[in-house]
Amino acid sequence: MKQNHQLLDEIAKRGYTVKAFCDKCETDPSTIYHYIDGRKKGLSNYTINTIAVNLGMPYEEVKRMCPTRSRA
Repeated sequence: MKQNHQLLDEIAKRGYTVKAFCDKCETDPSTIYHYIDGRKKGLSNYTINTIAVNLGMPYEEVKRMCPTRSRA
């Protein structure tokens, strides 16, 4: 997994592992892992909102840090 993603930094800043954060969000950790690895092209608006709420960040800021990847 890529270790230099802003989402990982924000999760770590709040003292969570990805697994613990996903438990808090009631989201499957593979959703985040696959997104960071590039195996998932984007996150749903619901997931972005859940992440934003649990990080205490604005939705738009989380959406900017987790852009949808276009297919090449």
